[in-house]
Amino acid sequence: MTEDTDFLFKDITDWSVLDVGAQAPYRYQDRELHRARADNCPATRQFLMDMQLPHAACAIQLSISVVGAPDCVVTIRAVDREQQTLIRNALVVMHPYRAVTDDDGVAKIRAARGQYDILVSGFRYLATSTSVEVKDDLFTVAELDVDQPWTSREEHLA
Repeated sequence: MTEDTDFLFKDITDWSVLDVGAQAPYRYQDRELHRARADNCPATRQFLMDMQLPHAACAIQLSISVVGAPDCVVTIRAVDREQQTLIRNALVVMHPYRAVTDDDGVAKIRAARGQYDILVSGFRYLATSTSVEVKDDLFTVAELDVDQPWTSREEHLA
């Protein structure tokens, strides 16, 4: 067995198999963390082999979702409805695809043609959703309302 940390890093960051919820959340984590994991895997494996720990039998359930090849680009701009300002770092979910808006409040998702519900949520904003039919490249704007701070019943009635 050969140790190829670059191959492992690519496998971790480019993986396309989705979890049970049709998500691949690890693709959106810190690439430096994945690089460190890949670089340390050979030493960790060797340590575990040297310890000669017994293996226990186990089973795992695996579900796979298959989608068509993406042939369209869906561009979503997240905007504060009242202020009409752009919202950065908003999460855009268009199952099974996800993205995060950039500094310009824009997220681009490569998707296969079809019917989708787009859900957009942001820190301190109420989530919003819309249904779209993707037939070709598409642009849409998601206007989010500010989430009001929580108040107790007593404060609300005062």
